[in-house]
Amino acid sequence: MSTDDKSKKMADEYGMKAKEAMDKVTDEQPPEVKERVDKVQNAVEKTIDSAKDAVS
Repeated sequence: MSTDDKSKKMADEYGMKAKEAMDKVTDEQPPEVKERVDKVQNAVEKTIDSAKDAVS
């Protein structure tokens, strides 16, 4: 396994753990807070997708 592969695997695992932690925190919030968090997460995901498209 190359260094790039190891780095990507570590980043993917970290991202999954971070998402799990955020989901846990979000689940403990009132519904109106969940809605705001969902809107922000969707905006961030769109931004990431746009950046990936621009780079490729």
